[in-house]
Amino acid sequence: MKPSIRAWPFESRFLLDYAVVEERHSYLRRFPATEQLPTLSKAINKEFEAGLTTRLATTNGRADHWRKLHLKDAVWTFCQVLNNARPDHLQVVPYYTPELVAQIALVQRITESGPGGLLHRFRFFRNDDYLPDVYLSGSRPVWTTHCFDRYGERSAWVKNYAMNQMLADMLHTVMIPVLINGQSLALAFSVANTVAAVPFEIDEQTDDIRLLTTLSPDGRSTMEPTDALPPLNWHYGPEYKMPEPFTFAHAAHRQELLKKWNEQTPQVTPHDIENLKRRSWVSMVQAIPHLMPDRGYTPQTRVNFIDGIHGPSVGTREESGL
Repeated sequence: MKPSIRAWPFESRFLLDYAVVEERHSYLRRFPATEQLPTLSKAINKEFEAGLTTRLATTNGRADHWRKLHLKDAVWTFCQVLNNARPDHLQVVPYYTPELVAQIALVQRITESGPGGLLHRFRFFRNDDYLPDVYLSGSRPVWTTHCFDRYGERSAWVKNYAMNQMLADMLHTVMIPVLINGQSLALAFSVANTVAAVPFEIDEQTDDIRLLTTLSPDGRSTMEPTDALPPLNWHYGPEYKMPEPFTFAHAAHRQELLKKWNEQTPQVTPHDIENLKRRSWVSMVQAIPHLMPDRGYTPQTRVNFIDGIHGPSVGTREESGL
C-alpha cells in the first residue's frame, strides 16, 4: 500500500488555499516538493518585501554599507523571528550575493534513509532556481537526525524547531575544529552566548562531512584545541581555496569557545519568540535602524565575508580596519 503524502497548509496571505507537500522517491524524501519551490519562494519573498520601504527593497550592490546592514538585519529578523516557528514547517535562511546584499532563500530538506538511520541535506532556492549549495571547506555537510534531536535538548532556544535553529546557528558562524574527550574531532561554534560542539566523521567514499550529535558544556566532556585540521569556512558552491592569510581571528575565537566550555557558560535566553511574533512585520523593520547602534554599528561599519570567502558567514568591522 502506497503511503499517503503528508501535507501542511501554507501560511501566507499571498498564497491562499495552498498545501505544502513532501516529494517521495523510494528511500529519498524532499520537502517541500521540488515543483512547489518557485511558487512558495515567490510568496515568501512578497511577505518579506511587504514590510520594507521601497528604498530598502531596491537595495543592490551599489548601496552603501549602512543600507546593506539594515537589509541584513531585516532578513535575519524575518528568518529567525517571523518565520522560525511556521506551522507549515517551511524553513527560510539568509543568502548573501557576492556584493553582500542579503536575500531570502527557501530551504528544501532532502532526507535519505539507510542502515544508519536518516540523513539530512539542504538545498536553497530563490524565485525560479536553486542557489549554490553550501559546503564546509570543500565538503558537503550531512546531518543525522540524532544531531538535531540533541541540539533541541541541549542548545536550541526555540525547542520545538531545533532543525530550523541549528541550521541558522551553524551556517552563519565560524566553525572551530576541537578535540572532545581527547579522541573525537568536533566542530565548536557560538550559540546563544555559549558554545556547542558537533562531533563528525568524513565519509571516505563521498568526502561528505557527517555531523553526528550535539554536545553542550555540561561538565561531562572535555574540549581541547587541535591542529589536526586548519580553520574551516562555509562557502557557496563546491570549489574551495583555503585563504592565505586568514583574516578572521580564529585562534582568539577558539580560546573564547574553550573558555566558555570549561566554565560551563549557560545560555542567555533571548526574548520569547511568541511575544516577538505578535508584533507586525512592518514595526519590526522600522525598529531595526534604532537598534543598530546598540549592536555596535556605526556609519563606518562595513559588512564582510569571513576570510573573504563568499558564503553564509558574514561579519562586520570598522572602515579603519580595512
